[in-house]
Amino acid sequence: MKQAVIFCGGYGKRLGRISKKTPKPLLKNNGKPFIENIIQQYSRFNVKKILLLCSYKANIFKKKYHNKQIYGCTIRCFIEKTPTGTAGALRNAKKYLDSQFFLSNGDTLVNFNILHLKKYLKKNTLVSMAVLKKKNFNDRYGGIKVTKNNSIVFINKSSQYINTGYCLVKKKIINKIRKSFNNFEKDFLKIQSKTSLKALILNKKHNYFLDIGTPKDLKKKKDFLKKFYLKRAVFLDRDGVINKDYGYVHSYNKIKYINNIKKAVRLLNENNFYVFVVTNQSGVGRGYYSSIDVKNLHNLINQDFNKEYANIDEFVFAPYYKKSKIKFKKKDQLMRKPNTGMVDYLCKKWQIIKSKSLIVGDKNSDKMLALNCKIRYCDLSSSTDFYKYLKKSLKIKS
Repeated sequence: MKQAVIFCGGYGKRLGRISKKTPKPLLKNNGKPFIENIIQQYSRFNVKKILLLCSYKANIFKKKYHNKQIYGCTIRCFIEKTPTGTAGALRNAKKYLDSQFFLSNGDTLVNFNILHLKKYLKKNTLVSMAVLKKKNFNDRYGGIKVTKNNSIVFINKSSQYINTGYCLVKKKIINKIRKSFNNFEKDFLKIQSKTSLKALILNKKHNYFLDIGTPKDLKKKKDFLKKFYLKRAVFLDRDGVINKDYGYVHSYNKIKYINNIKKAVRLLNENNFYVFVVTNQSGVGRGYYSSIDVKNLHNLINQDFNKEYANIDEFVFAPYYKKSKIKFKKKDQLMRKPNTGMVDYLCKKWQIIKSKSLIVGDKNSDKMLALNCKIRYCDLSSSTDFYKYLKKSLKIKS
């Protein structure tokens, strides 16, 4: 899934004066509009296109985002001159929609692996929806009952779960939205059959939720965003950990994945870890292949992981080779393991809890990297099953 659609047309009446000049999604924290946190989250999971459905003060969105690139995503604004609600906006934007797309609100943010929504979008399912236990949430979120086979039934105050606002949607559902429908959830989704709607039930321990729709909730934004970005990380070697090591692997047809590695990465995604690959690639310095070859291979690897609802947040590689004809700089040498350059770069770019992170490898350079970084090490040189290791040693639940 390469597209996400975000509802941005609401008036934000519950915020009173706060949203009179600035639409809710554009309210800032440390100079950053709230909606950019949503875009950044989609970007993390390899979404490339964002469609903003705008109405209230739409020109502000258009001026700031239309046809712009943010976090590697291309932004497009669809503007309604006359507001038709969330259902109408989606129906009217039909020609700009992919066959499947992520859908969310511009004033809510949930910490979870959005790729997992794919698991529930089966042949007869039109919408898969992320839901949370209703405890500690008030009745303005509406109520959802989830059956044993994860089907969704919309009911009212006595329900088990709330809709977080994050969905994965098939475009063909748009043909069922009547012109009389205003609210996508209340008017449209409520009347769909149980087989059309499936629920991804989130783990409240890791999948926390923020809605900035009221002044009280808006005050929680700063603390929530700090918690949202600050995570433990796992730094994986590539050859011998992700894929079998045949020596200087650089073409996709040579990739054979280690058993359970995709399952292990998905488990980390679902338990609030960043996942990185840090790999020495002296084959570039030796002239066996190019940096572009390595980057293309990494893109293909992550596409394979995405198909299994798993995601690697970033690949970093060190092309340095001492006797290379390429003129490398000192900093390139420091990137090569067991030097700490690649980990230092990632720790600077991402908000990482280093003391609770993990380095995973199968070579002495990986072990020495962990010692140099003062990060816990997992040795896979003895054919350790990393998935089983995670469940046992880090007490991670699937």
